[in-house]
Amino acid sequence: MQTPRLSVVIATGGGIDFLERALRALERQTGAGARDFEVVVVADGASDVTQHAVAELRTPLQVSVAVRPRSGLASARNAGWARAQAPIVLFLGQRVIAGPELVAGHLGAHAQSPRPRVVLGRVTLDHGRRLWPWEAYDDWALARKYAGLYVRETPSGIHHGDNFSIPLSLLREVGGYRAGLVVDSDMDLGHRLHGMGIEFTYEARAVACQQEPVGVEDWLQRQRVQGRMEVALFRDGGYAGGIDSLVACYHDRHPLNRLAVRLALADRAREDALTSASVWFAGLAAAAGAGRLSRLAMSCAANIAYWGGVRDGLRGRQAFTAAVRRTRAHRQRPYVPVHASRRG
Repeated sequence: MQTPRLSVVIATGGGIDFLERALRALERQTGAGARDFEVVVVADGASDVTQHAVAELRTPLQVSVAVRPRSGLASARNAGWARAQAPIVLFLGQRVIAGPELVAGHLGAHAQSPRPRVVLGRVTLDHGRRLWPWEAYDDWALARKYAGLYVRETPSGIHHGDNFSIPLSLLREVGGYRAGLVVDSDMDLGHRLHGMGIEFTYEARAVACQQEPVGVEDWLQRQRVQGRMEVALFRDGGYAGGIDSLVACYHDRHPLNRLAVRLALADRAREDALTSASVWFAGLAAAAGAGRLSRLAMSCAANIAYWGGVRDGLRGRQAFTAAVRRTRAHRQRPYVPVHASRRG
């Protein structure tokens, strides 16, 4: 069997039915054949039943399975790339389905440059089902983020860890993921690669679709945890100028969102009430067909939850307020803006 050109690493906590769908999508790739890539499945915390079930799947793909005790996404992905045989490793999330040009898009983007680079693919939500307002907001925000690459900012990190590829040699050089990070392990990896001077590029053809719906409480908790964890990463890890560059992003938010955050973070009961009201209004607006109003309401809820996490990471409202005041004229941001001359 020939050596593959790319290794697809999927770390999963179980769910053979979904894994089968993921493999079937990879079978249908255009511009890349089954011999061009392998699939490495890491069953994190799953029983060896998963290994037997995958072995029984009839597929032309080169598939290997590693079953390990539950250790978290970062450790599972490290175990996956350690088994990779190809010079390029593509990480896919456990609940995303590959688009038809995913593999070809990643391989083509790497072939365009003689220097090692990180290729960012695009993640969309499943438009074949009804999206909850918070999911529709995420889908819109991601699309806006991708559209802004090379227009408002140059890629400087890993924006979505469920669809990106990287040379195996770079993973070895940087040491892979930090296994102890519960969240934001992709951001941490991207930061370390950026510090090495590695180029990041976005490939629009490399699309993957996220299938699993997310509940609103889980969605809000994810915003809060991200805010809290990013305080530790920026402050203790020294990311992109430290904590001031993170808090300075508050001043880039819409004035109404900044007002909502100020009102909400003054009192815990008010914070809960404003968050619930924003989600309720978003649902009402979505039912009435007012998608833009729904997104605005969910943006408010997302900002309250995220900056509430930042406040908690800074150990209270007074520290957060002081940091906001201190950074009003702060210019550095975690992203790299596109120079005005390149914008035309």
